Order: sequence, then C-alpha cells, then structure tokens
Amino acid sequence: LVAPFVGPGRTRTVALPARDDGAGYVDWWDLGGDAIAGGTSVSFTAPSARESPLYVVEGAIVPLVVDSDATGFAPASDPRAFADALTVMCFPGPRPTTFTLHDDDDSTGTIAQHDGHVALDGVSGRVILRVRTSAAGASSVTVDGKSVAAVTDLAALATGEAAFVVDAAGRAVWIAVPDGAHADVALR
Repeated sequence: LVAPFVGPGRTRTVALPARDDGAGYVDWWDLGGDAIAGGTSVSFTAPSARESPLYVVEGAIVPLVVDSDATGFAPASDPRAFADALTVMCFPGPRPTTFTLHDDDDSTGTIAQHDGHVALDGVSGRVILRVRTSAAGASSVTVDGKSVAAVTDLAALATGEAAFVVDAAGRAVWIAVPDGAHADVALR
C-alpha cells in the first residue's frame, strides 16, 4: 500500500484497510517493527523527501533484482554481491500465499510460503530469500531437508553455497539457495 504525499509537508495519516484474513501491515521503512493491524490509521512522518508511506501486507511475496546499494538489501561491503541472484522478500501471513514469477523467456515459476516454509518451483538460478520472522529469528534452516550453515553476515551469502544469517534487528532470516529451481526451505 503506497500513500504518496499530495501536498506540502512530510506528515500524513494513512488508513490501513481491514483484511478478511486478519493480515496486518509492515512499514517498509521499518521492516523490523511490529505489524500494524488492518482497519486502523497511522501517522507517518517521512524522515526525508525521498520517502513516502509504504506498507507491505502480511502474506506478500516481493521478488527483487538487487544489483546496487539503492535498496539497502545487499551487503554494504559489496552492493553487487546479489546481482546474479533473484532476491525474494517473504512476509508470512495468516494464510498460505503463492506468487507466480514470469521470466523474460516466458517461463514461469512459483514461490509459495506458509508457516515457516518457502517452496520454490521452476525458479531458475540462485535465490536469496529474506523471510520475516519473530524477533528470535530461526535457529536452523533446511533446504530440501538438508541443514544449511549459519553465517555471520550478508556478505557470506554471496559465496554461492547454501547458508543463512539471522538479522534480529530486521526481524528476518536471509537464506542463500544455490539453485532455486525446485527447493523447499524450512525455518525452525
């Protein structure tokens, strides 16, 4: 949900619609914050003229190409570390959700998420997942039933090996999936 500024100033009230599934909203500019219930209004003050109110509904699956430091979703030491991968941001919600990914060659793949699992089917190449979690994160991650190594920072995910890192402040677990074509990723 995007609520652009249409007049002077950098503060506005944003109404977040109630949802039948009970999903809340996550402030894009504070991905580590608590979800906000639908059916409420929030006051948003932009810290800079470059930011507008932007909220992601729980259950959303957002694929990105991260090939620069513009999004802040790559390691600060190497903003192009994920340029050869598809980065997928998952915001688990109260119901299972699926996203159909359309590639340039007219092929399709699916990304599905629910209850600590992300399934990739027909998604070619390396995938970097960012899965929103509780503040505790995850103590283990498996890809196709095999445990993957925990690493200490995002830069370590650029090696091409399966690995994960917990971002406690961002309430997320980042997972490198070397070949996402058909992978089942589970967080515990």
